[in-house]
Amino acid sequence: MICCCAAATHRLSRAFEQGRRAFTPLPLYHVFAFVEGLIAVSFVGGTIVTMANFRPAQALKMVQDLRVHDILCVPTTLLALVTEAERQDYEFQDLYALMCAAAPAPVPLWERAIAAFGLTEVVTGYGGTEASAATVHTEIGDSLEIITTKVGHIKPGGPSGLEEFGGANSQYKVVDPETGEDLDDGELGELVVRGNFVTRGYYHKPEETARHIDKDGWFRTGDLGRIDGRGYLEFHGRANELYKVSGENVAPKEIEEVLSRHPAVNQAYVVGVPSPITTETGAALIELRRGKTVSRRELVEWCSAHLAKFKVPRYYFFVQSSEWPMTGTGKVQKHLLAQLVRERILQDDLDDEVWER
Repeated sequence: MICCCAAATHRLSRAFEQGRRAFTPLPLYHVFAFVEGLIAVSFVGGTIVTMANFRPAQALKMVQDLRVHDILCVPTTLLALVTEAERQDYEFQDLYALMCAAAPAPVPLWERAIAAFGLTEVVTGYGGTEASAATVHTEIGDSLEIITTKVGHIKPGGPSGLEEFGGANSQYKVVDPETGEDLDDGELGELVVRGNFVTRGYYHKPEETARHIDKDGWFRTGDLGRIDGRGYLEFHGRANELYKVSGENVAPKEIEEVLSRHPAVNQAYVVGVPSPITTETGAALIELRRGKTVSRRELVEWCSAHLAKFKVPRYYFFVQSSEWPMTGTGKVQKHLLAQLVRERILQDDLDDEVWER
């Protein structure tokens, strides 16, 4: 019942027309594809197009031949689809909408997607399994600047909305990650949420429930973010992904955005690793675009031109698309990236693998 209500609000907030056909290669056991795909389109007599094993060429052939209107995906999946669309000719005469969420997507990827697919409606969102999928998303017509710096504002509640939440189904605030004290709008902290779609606890796990949900129903997401004066949320990554360089906090997302804007970079991820000099330092893993080359020194210079000195990664690895450790929902597993980097740094001969500035 909760998932149906969440799907109904998604259909309402994205203004689904009758008969919308949506494609998603994401597994239907996950709330993104299940709630915002399968159930949401059922409210308008629509169709969900999916596939058991994601293959970009086959996926785009389905989007073309089945005249799909809408794509639901995560950034790594979108990157694969865009790369394939740029390589081959397809006819996307009915495709106009895209929702890419679950992880931040850099500006160049959104721009490439709009150009490759002829999109006129693009949105991103934010939520989680404990909150029955996305509780917020950007509005149709929001600029790319908003879509790439915000994750949206709370969706309208429709008939399931609560009066105490101003007609919405959920409520957000930002707290200090260490003390749990409330922070003011605009301050960076941990995002917490409560509402009629938010879980009341973990099954047969009272201790875990007590750690994450307080007596007033606020669920601690473990995500860093802030809320601006208009009620738009910003997502700054997982709290446990932050690292400190000489006492200064560094958020990998900011560096990843900078690296992703380099014309030779297809995608990039940054993790913190131990350093005997600065306690921790950054290590960047980079996948290059097809046919492009760039030196590690050029990447250092690129980062130095856009970031404070302590944020510039110290280590740089080039990886192939097949080397990213992925979850079943298509997200990169950061903890495995950190493990991979540490193993490579410990190797005796680093010359062929990594360059330290």
